[in-house]
Amino acid sequence: MRGPASLLLDALGLERHARLRILLKRGYCRLADPLDRGRRVPLSAGLALHMPTYFATSAWCRYEETAMGAFVRWVTANPDAVVVDVGCSVAIYSLAALQASPRARVFALDPDAISLKTTAEFCRYAEASRLALVHGFAADRGEPGISLAGAIAATRETLGSPKIPSEPTAVRYLRLDRPEAREPIPRFSLDALFLAEIPSGAPALIKADVEGAELIVLRGAVELLVKHRPAILLSVHPEFLPSFGHTAGEVASFLREHGYRWTVLGTDHEEHWWCEADSGASGC
Repeated sequence: MRGPASLLLDALGLERHARLRILLKRGYCRLADPLDRGRRVPLSAGLALHMPTYFATSAWCRYEETAMGAFVRWVTANPDAVVVDVGCSVAIYSLAALQASPRARVFALDPDAISLKTTAEFCRYAEASRLALVHGFAADRGEPGISLAGAIAATRETLGSPKIPSEPTAVRYLRLDRPEAREPIPRFSLDALFLAEIPSGAPALIKADVEGAELIVLRGAVELLVKHRPAILLSVHPEFLPSFGHTAGEVASFLREHGYRWTVLGTDHEEHWWCEADSGASGC
């Protein structure tokens, strides 16, 4: 389902006029919410997300329903968690984590700077100090000498450009095997960024949606998996895995070898795997 602003613009026949449509929708939302209080959108997972009116649509209510339900339940049960949202796009999972717990720390990563600037707007009613943005690809190895603090600072500088819009209809789904040729995008391993940043014994959750690069991202997080044993919400893309020379079976073997068990929560355009460290295993 779509929001009232989108339905009105459809009725006016503006489907093919993207810039005018965006301008009119933003104007409509300012009239509908002149005090900029935002809207609360209830999820089927039992959480109502507070977001800017421009983003508020009933399409979020049942978004990746089973995966979101598992995610929200885990964050609610682990309110002091560190959540790493890899391939955040407009960061519905990041916002859910921030609002499911008043203490969770969230790191949102994406190779698309537009997605990250949109994330900042989407999550602006949440406590800003608990959300950090990182521009780049998560990979099995990254550029040497880059710390998490350095990556966050570089991202802040990148997003400061007025040429980068905060617009959900402009976000791009960039893949590790097909980066933008004229746009330098950093690469990081999750080990390099987070191994020393997660407190010992703290609960951690990695949500990864990386369009077929699942095994590459996991290989860059081996030390993290061994030391911190995070839960993982993994979007597995059987259609795109062959582009990287991998299969879903190889992803499963990797998890098994590192002491993880998993459940397939559901399948839509991707498979949603909920992965947890086996209590009888300690990893490799």
